[in-house]
Amino acid sequence: MRRLMLTLSLFAALGLMLGLAACKKEQAANPDEKKEEVKKEEGKKEEAKPEEKKDEKKEEAKKEEGGGGSVGVAECDEYLTKYEKCIGSKVPEAGRAAMKSGMDQTRDAWKKAAATAEGKAALGAACKTAMEAAKKATAAFNCEW
Repeated sequence: MRRLMLTLSLFAALGLMLGLAACKKEQAANPDEKKEEVKKEEGKKEEAKPEEKKDEKKEEAKKEEGGGGSVGVAECDEYLTKYEKCIGSKVPEAGRAAMKSGMDQTRDAWKKAAATAEGKAALGAACKTAMEAAKKATAAFNCEW
């Protein structure tokens, strides 16, 4: 059980670090290129079919509700909710995708672990550890934890 908890904690920390590293890398990119990318994306959305627009609205609503759903462990769900709020409101647009991807991978791993009684028991402590690490890692963004 100790090994499982350590593995889950390391996985969460790795996802967080990769997301932050990608965020910093993307922040250093040329601002003019970012403006062009935004314009292209906006143009694609305008060209979307009505059915696709409905799907996009559903996806956006799902993201606002908390993304990929509950893990089933209170500490993990709290961490993911606060982390999503941090990403959505405090992290610059350029780094959001990478951080969200890392968070989604962590959520999926935690869901799999929570499928067993042993994994669920270990997740409480692992998620507390992940939240403490995230507080420090996102301090520059002034996220509320």
